[in-house]
Order: sequence, then structure tokens, then C-alpha cells
Amino acid sequence: MKETQKVLGWVFGTTCSRNSTLLGTAIISSTEGNASGAGNFGVSLDLGNSSDNYMIEVQHLYQGGNFNLQSGGGFVNADETDWFRYLLPFESYNEEYLTTKHVNIYSYGQVGLPYNTTATLGLSGDLLDSPVKDREEINPKFGLTWQPQKSTIVRAAIFKNMQRRLIYAQTVEPTQVAGFNQFFDDDESSIAWTYGIALDQIFSNNFYGGLQFFHRDLDVPSLGVTLLGETYLTEDDWQENISSAYLYWVPRSWTTLGLEYYYERYTHDQFEGLQGYKNLTSHRLTPMINLFHPSGISAEILASYVNQKGEFGVFGFGFEEGRDSFWVVDLSISYRLPKRYGVLKLEAKNLFNKKFRYLNTESGNPRFLPESQIMASLTISF
Repeated sequence: MKETQKVLGWVFGTTCSRNSTLLGTAIISSTEGNASGAGNFGVSLDLGNSSDNYMIEVQHLYQGGNFNLQSGGGFVNADETDWFRYLLPFESYNEEYLTTKHVNIYSYGQVGLPYNTTATLGLSGDLLDSPVKDREEINPKFGLTWQPQKSTIVRAAIFKNMQRRLIYAQTVEPTQVAGFNQFFDDDESSIAWTYGIALDQIFSNNFYGGLQFFHRDLDVPSLGVTLLGETYLTEDDWQENISSAYLYWVPRSWTTLGLEYYYERYTHDQFEGLQGYKNLTSHRLTPMINLFHPSGISAEILASYVNQKGEFGVFGFGFEEGRDSFWVVDLSISYRLPKRYGVLKLEAKNLFNKKFRYLNTESGNPRFLPESQIMASLTISF
């Protein structure tokens, strides 16, 4: 798959008064991609996609004593063209034009309450014109953060959101409610209710940990195609359970040790999604070590043990169970430039080139790949 991207963005901010700030962003992007291949019996297939997108957002921030307010809105427009061409034995060409328009408004308020408690109350609205399904949604948000003592924080949240089109996953709208993420890589036009609870604990000056659980109920629309080539809309109920826990220890000023556990369980009633699975269960255990030197050199080593199983296939044709477990080691070395002018970083993902079968649930941000990846980056600060 060959792909080219062009992105242009602007950001502005101004202080309206001592307690108020106005922010704004604008992004324009253009993407083109194509792929080609040859199959059996002399079949030749070419696929392509191009899109022109723009997004505009405005946000107002108010900061008071025990009350903060973030309010704003945005507009996204995406024009896409999908095409395919194949030879069998004569040439056939098909092209489809799709347009997505999305308007959103929101307001999030944080209120300080007695007993070291902070409440987050919010409301957002979405007006979506989509090739999959049009939506008009009102989304309530509620979060609570309680600190019964200096070393303990308890968080809980309930909120609703709609999968929205973002350009390169960027937005100035708050992406979390009481520390729980509300934007995921869901299918287009999906509606989700999220219920979460978490505990963060400091055991001593150099030892701390925590755990988190949240459940998501999703209404996922999809377009199907009949044998006669006619399209139809179906909707399916999906469920997601995600848990995580962590422990971090700082035995020396130049060393940190950590252990993280992550669990996810996905189930679909009918529609198996673009990734083709009925249910999926993953466990991940990651011990890690970080080393720091006063010269600016640091290193990180992660060793992740992964166990995943699921039922893979297509609804109506049957599913087959598959599973795999493996270790993957990642290594990174960084150098902080003098006077904090930037960071030079070298990363090795899947250091030992481990082969495995694994389905990334975030297709846009894959965590594990069955081959080594070497990357270098330079970040400059002014």
C-alpha cells in the first residue's frame, strides 16, 4: 500500500480576561493511497482512496476558584473517493464518492466539593451526516474524583460519546472524564456508554501503584451488501471490558522498575467488524526498567508477555478459534541535548524479531508487530 499525506494546521490563543482564554485550531489535510496485485487465473486488481479534509475548532476556558469550565464546538468535513479496477478478462472500473460532515458542541465543568472531592459535569451534542448512518446525539458526562487522604485517589465516571471523525486524532475537546479515556478507535457512527472506576495509591516516597476497570456498551452500525449488490444497514451490540494495574518502584535516583498488567475482552453479537472476530480476549504482562545518567543519556527496556485467544471468521460462514502467546522485547536509548534543546532517541521494537499471531485492537496504532522495527527521532525545543 502506497500512501501520501499532506497536512497544514493553525493554532491560536488569546486571553479575554483574567479568568478567560479563547483557543482555536484549524487543520487541512489531503491523503492519497493505492495498492495493486495479481491473483489466480490472471486476475489483476487495483484499489485506491483519496480524501480531502478540514476541521475547525473553537474553545473557551474559564478558571475560577472552585469552578472551571471548558466550552466549545467544531466542524469537520471529509470528502472521500474510493475506486477499484480489475481485469477478468475484461477491465471493470468502479468509483464511489463519500462525504462526511460533523458538527459538535460541548461544555465540561469541574466543581470542587467538600471532603477533597471534585465532580466533572458535562454535556456534548453531535450532528453527523455520514455514509454509514446519520446521527443526532446528546451525550451526558459525569465523573467523580475523591482523595480521602494525600496518598489515595479514587476515580469513577459514567459518560456517553459518539465516534467522531478526527484529523490525525487531534482535538481540543477534553479527551478524558475523571481520567477515563472517552475517544477510541471505534467504527464510524458508533455510540458508546462507558462505566469506569479506578484507584491510585502511593505506598511510600518511592513505591506506588494503582488499578482501573471500565466497561463499554456500544451500538455499532455497518453497511452490508446483498448478492444483488444492494446495500443495507445493520446495527449490532458490542461489549468491551478493559482492566489494568501497575506497580512502580524507584530504588535509586537513576533507576526505576515497573510492572504493568493489561486485560481486554471484546464480544460482538452479530457483526464481526472489519477485523473479523466474534470475541477476543487478551492478557499482557510487562516488566520494565528505566536507567538515567546525569550526562543526559537514558535507556528503557520493556519485556511484554502476551496471551491472546479469540473466534475469528465471518458471520454466516462460521468462526474458528485461534490463540497464541509470546514474549516481545523493546529497547530505547535517548540523549537529552544540552540546555534542554531537545531529545535524540533510537528505538528498537520487537528487538529479537519474534514471529507471532496477534490482532491489534487499535488498528491505527498497532502495539506489536511480528518483525523488528528500528526508529530514530529528533525532538527540538525552543
